[in-house]
Amino acid sequence: MPASRPRKHRRVNGNDFLYRLFTDLTAGNDEAAAAIVEAAVESCAIWFPLDLYQRMPVLLPWVVRDPRCRPHKIGGVKSPDRWGSPNKDGYLRDDNSLVKGIPRSLTIQGGNGSRLHDTRLGESWTAAHVWRKVRLSTLATRDSRLNTFVPNLVWLPEQLAKLSDREGSAFQNALKRRSFGLFRNRKVHPSLTEHVEAIWKLIPEPDSWTELPNVSVNQFLITERFLSSRTLAYSSVVRLCEAAAEGRPLPPKGRLTSRYYEGVTKVPRKALATLVDRLKAYSVIE
Repeated sequence: MPASRPRKHRRVNGNDFLYRLFTDLTAGNDEAAAAIVEAAVESCAIWFPLDLYQRMPVLLPWVVRDPRCRPHKIGGVKSPDRWGSPNKDGYLRDDNSLVKGIPRSLTIQGGNGSRLHDTRLGESWTAAHVWRKVRLSTLATRDSRLNTFVPNLVWLPEQLAKLSDREGSAFQNALKRRSFGLFRNRKVHPSLTEHVEAIWKLIPEPDSWTELPNVSVNQFLITERFLSSRTLAYSSVVRLCEAAAEGRPLPPKGRLTSRYYEGVTKVPRKALATLVDRLKAYSVIE
């Protein structure tokens, strides 16, 4: 008899297996599943601290998420790379890579007994948005107010971050409750209160959330260098867009992307003027 052919076994990707395992473990409505969800959020989620929220509630108000800004095929034709360029309203298009890198230089202060204490982000961590669907016709990340709204940002291991994209999942709901508990009742600088309250009104309130002490979670330690860098980036964008809107010579490019710096001159001046007014609503507090 001829020798039988060896059986071909399907190969299993470790990351994919881990994601599916967590999906299965957190899918139930029993106490065990709820405990796993809460433990994962408490031990793995890293937040920005309250003092940053009070001072810079929207970190990059000129940036919006645009997944199609990277090359992709349209009708069989590959589109050009448009990451970092302005859209028709003057907002910088990002695929989340700009947001992911914001806290790379920061040390983590761990919560009670956290293994993350006194560490920094390494590989396989990513920025996740707590809310996808809000009281808008578009996703939260497509809106400049919500894309980098501090309460809407959390850093997670990549495979857990995927769970946050599952609308209505226990994991996503746990993140929502925790964000409300950390930030909702905290006051921001008086000059920012009106604008921040307008943002909160876009966000549906989760069920059964309770106020949490800020020290109980993993959070990034903010440095003066970090604050100065954020302030400089904000000021550079405002000056650039203001000059382009008024038809004046552009200020030095600084650290702005060449695509954005050169692209704003092609954005309608009226749109840039509107953008400048919106950006000034989130003036960085000294």
